[in-house]
Amino acid sequence: MPSKSTDAPQRIAYGVDIHAGDTYLFDRYRLTEQQIIDFARQWDQQRFHIEKDFAGAGIYHGLIASGLQTICVFQRLATLAMFSTWSIVAGHSSRDARFLRPATHLTGTATIRAVEFDGRGRALVTLSAG
Repeated sequence: MPSKSTDAPQRIAYGVDIHAGDTYLFDRYRLTEQQIIDFARQWDQQRFHIEKDFAGAGIYHGLIASGLQTICVFQRLATLAMFSTWSIVAGHSSRDARFLRPATHLTGTATIRAVEFDGRGRALVTLSAG
């Protein structure tokens, strides 16, 4: 399994270095109540993200993080686990994001599903996250 090392700089990975089946384990990240509120006040001002009393009376019995905020945390965790060492031109797309339950403690994995070369020295890397 590919891993990161904090002791020494890592070599930049190109398409030829990335292989289908490689799995990357993300670090853990805990969203605080204040982070949830601050993000929501700026980007997703729904009451169950901002108002403790309202959220406490709702079906989740407390504040919940915005799905958009969890995507931002995912991006940070993915960057720390793999993207920071990849030679990347840009992200292509993100599909099938689902918010199955409220989350404050976030982690995950990413598995490379395919690496397709385009004939111009670049590769499209498809991954799935869990």
